[in-house]
Amino acid sequence: LNWVNRVVDIKRNYNSQIIPSLVGSASPETMGDLQLQAKKLLDNFDYISLRLPIQPKEDIAQLETILDMLGLSKLMNKVYMLFDYGSVETWASIQESVLALNQLIENNQWKSANVILLSSCPSNFPINSRSANQIEKCHMAEYDTLKAIVSLPRKKISYGDYAFIHPKRNESAGFWLPRIDYPADDGICYYVRSFNR
Repeated sequence: LNWVNRVVDIKRNYNSQIIPSLVGSASPETMGDLQLQAKKLLDNFDYISLRLPIQPKEDIAQLETILDMLGLSKLMNKVYMLFDYGSVETWASIQESVLALNQLIENNQWKSANVILLSSCPSNFPINSRSANQIEKCHMAEYDTLKAIVSLPRKKISYGDYAFIHPKRNESAGFWLPRIDYPADDGICYYVRSFNR
């Protein structure tokens, strides 16, 4: 709970508007810690966010159980929900899950702000046979996802992205892969530039 004490201190002394984020998978090994952290955060903050990893094939209905166990199901008006799909290749690969999630939120009348996070940015860009400094293009799932979410009837979720980071850390190099998402078309243009380290 050290990090929770730290953000409580930040709220008291520096920024009373801070919204802390509880991050983790709700597995049996971590649930006890998440419950303690959620309780302390709710005791000290007007709002919190909860970021949960979501696998496209998992049963979305288990979210209700997780929220019950964390003591959040009756306090959804105080929660920003971040549903993290991580790396995806196409909108079609998560479509069923996102639609089920939207329906679950509507059925339960959650008053939370609900955002899905995803990235289709590859961990490395194919250069093909082209040389550095030549513009390439690859398809991005973000555009199709944003377009689909905007057109949902009774939309209960919003789209979010990873902005300047890739969802997977490049452990071998020890840094986050640089990137920028802006889903204004169905592809992203990029080029590889040679430089001296």
